Amino acid sequence: MSGRDSVERIHEMCEDGHCFDALKLADRELQREPKDPDLHAGRAEAALRCNELDTALEAATRALELSPDDAESELLLATVLLYLGRVADADVHLARAAQLDPEHFVVPHRITSAEFDAIAAAVVAELPDGLAKLLDDRGTAISVQPLPRLDPPETDPHILGCYFSNPLGLPWAFSAERGVGIQNEPPDAVEIYQLIIETWCPDEATLRREIRTTVLHELGHAFGMEHAELDEDGL
Repeated sequence: MSGRDSVERIHEMCEDGHCFDALKLADRELQREPKDPDLHAGRAEAALRCNELDTALEAATRALELSPDDAESELLLATVLLYLGRVADADVHLARAAQLDPEHFVVPHRITSAEFDAIAAAVVAELPDGLAKLLDDRGTAISVQPLPRLDPPETDPHILGCYFSNPLGLPWAFSAERGVGIQNEPPDAVEIYQLIIETWCPDEATLRREIRTTVLHELGHAFGMEHAELDEDGL
């Protein structure tokens, strides 16, 4: 298997939820190609999805050292730093990514959690009455979290939001944390992730639009829409 084939395979395995196997593959391939920045980046991505943050940091740092002018490597390292709680350090790398590739990356517009919650609440309040009533009837909760939880390991660490279906896919702990109580059929839930959304928003106006789009996108999933349908609708 060539280095390029190995990198593609690592990313495919991560997307399929086999991130521990992807990490093992990356480790094996790096024994043959220790200076391949893409393999280090693949290792970092796999380790991040496995919630092995120290390994992810080491690998992402090495990928950037080997490819210092690569905006994607800056983003990867920044993402790992966000999960380590080092937001200021992450934003240094995101600013560098924006400098290297201003067409695809921005300097994040960061706000407080209270400000973000207020914007999200305003978006929910502006939902059409019929949709709001349907959500109430289903008991669907909409909440803001800083980042996705990397448990289970197939969670995509880059997602802007997530819909947890009823009853499968909604962990019992999630119900308890929300004070919903343990039920035979826990309610649906939508989460949106502040630090990831902010990463792609250079100003407050963009941030407001992205919060609205993310909420509507995840609500689309709640009502059975697939990604292709949501893309057609601009969500």
